[in-house]
Amino acid sequence: IRAHGEPPSTYVKARRRGLSIIDCTCPVVLKLQQHIREAYDRLHADAQHLTGNCVFAALFLWFLSRAAGPGWAMLVTVLGGMLGYCAEALLRTAPAVSIGFSTALFAAVGALSGLMSLRSRALAVPPLAAGAALLAMLGTEGENTDYMAHICGLACGTGLGLLLGLILRRFPSSAGPAWQAAAGTAAFLLPLLCFISALR
Repeated sequence: IRAHGEPPSTYVKARRRGLSIIDCTCPVVLKLQQHIREAYDRLHADAQHLTGNCVFAALFLWFLSRAAGPGWAMLVTVLGGMLGYCAEALLRTAPAVSIGFSTALFAAVGALSGLMSLRSRALAVPPLAAGAALLAMLGTEGENTDYMAHICGLACGTGLGLLLGLILRRFPSSAGPAWQAAAGTAAFLLPLLCFISALR
């Protein structure tokens, strides 16, 4: 096996044919493959969960993009998901068993709730209540559901949405294309940097 490694199917085929395997896969590649296997085992155990996340993420990111712009929508979603997991890690007594996109999805719901609650003082509570209701309807089903992560994602997203709403109100130019591009770039770089640091 060459230094860049091979998929598991190559090993299976070689064993079926009775071939001797000389594995020269680079240790860095082996470590990456192990991380991928572990993540695969923990993330989205079924297609229904994954499909639901994709559908609802597209819907709420679209609404959030309309309210704050696409760059800010991506950044508060990613950052809210990350902060949600950090908050959960501080609150949880047992080790975390999963990490997935659901927390970021609820961060997007929270951010949208926070943004919408700033639109009118008289109508500040209904958007926040709607976010909590969505959490109750969508975030509490299934035996492998990480309720604490969903709650933390919603709470962190709401806080970020309120903060973003105040920033956009105080500095209207921050909704412009340059700020959207910077926020979108940050949304892409944050998980990439985390992934790189996890491999070290």
